[in-house]
Amino acid sequence: MKNKEGSKRANVLPDYLNKRTDTDSWMERLEKLGLTRKKTEKKFYTKATAQTLFGEETNIVKILNTVKISAEIYKERLKEVFKLFLPYELRNSQNSVMYHLFLASNNKTAVKIGNDIVKKYNN
Repeated sequence: MKNKEGSKRANVLPDYLNKRTDTDSWMERLEKLGLTRKKTEKKFYTKATAQTLFGEETNIVKILNTVKISAEIYKERLKEVFKLFLPYELRNSQNSVMYHLFLASNNKTAVKIGNDIVKKYNN
């Protein structure tokens, strides 16, 4: 393939295809938690088969309740390290989940203090 000046160059993808996606950075963050790309795909995606005009087509579809699944992953990992563990869903005024807060410690007093603070502001 030749460019405008007429010199040969390697056949490369356009810049917009070489850019990293949000999915890539999200996968990297999950890998830091010990969740490989294969495990991530298994937990968050499913294959759906549909009949089309051209035959059967298989698509990869994201599972709907990914927020709950990601909270479960965090919970599992924290339980490996800490004896005491309290998960909370912090919601906004319209009752939508804004954050998952996990209080984890090996000290009962620390968990009690954190529990009292969250209950005060979460109600």
